[in-house]
Amino acid sequence: DASSPRAPYPAMLSATVGPKAAAPLVRSFPAFEAFFHSAAGRAAIARSGLAKDVDILAVRQAGDMMVLKIRDRSVSGGAPVSPVYWRAIADFDGHIAALSVLPQRGAAMSDAAQIALLGRFEDTIRAADAAGGLHN
Repeated sequence: DASSPRAPYPAMLSATVGPKAAAPLVRSFPAFEAFFHSAAGRAAIARSGLAKDVDILAVRQAGDMMVLKIRDRSVSGGAPVSPVYWRAIADFDGHIAALSVLPQRGAAMSDAAQIALLGRFEDTIRAADAAGGLHN
């Protein structure tokens, strides 16, 4: 239906907020990168829980976020998303957070577009947090 609302990007966004970090996250990026390259880190990322299903294709810093390009070959009955996507690790009020842009399977979305969308996603969450929307 051409009149149905459509998302501006062919992707699913995901956010997971974890515990407080022991130190500022930016100082911990090398340790996080080493973890995500390890079998335990890849298993933590994999939808299957199996390290063998995940490859870390790239890691870089984008502002205060560490961004990872991930290939997840897990067989899943979940959302029809691309096996290759970008995830950011960020600090929200001292909490470790993972933000992901998961393109729809078969949709073309460049790396630059995914990283830019991660940045806008981060900005939106920070604005909601500053307005008190995340602590109610």
